[in-house]
Amino acid sequence: MQKTVSAYLDHFHFDFDNAGAIVTLSPTAPDGLKHLFTRLCATQPTETAICLYEGLAAIACADECTPLTFDPEICPANFMQELTVELERMAWD
Repeated sequence: MQKTVSAYLDHFHFDFDNAGAIVTLSPTAPDGLKHLFTRLCATQPTETAICLYEGLAAIACADECTPLTFDPEICPANFMQELTVELERMAWD
């Protein structure tokens, strides 16, 4: 799953302006990533897409020797928990 999550990161686009970054998904994003986006970001896609990216990046960089680290100001702990639960569901399907 970690390799899949790492590959998902290539399908995010960042547009920067004076207000900050706007994160969107590539139209060619894989179905698994689209599923995560729909489940976790559907109600507030502009605000939560960066949370999804941050959470996936943290998971992609984690290893067995170091704890999972992420910035809770970018990706709140409750979002991270929802993300890991959803990834676990996907792994079992």
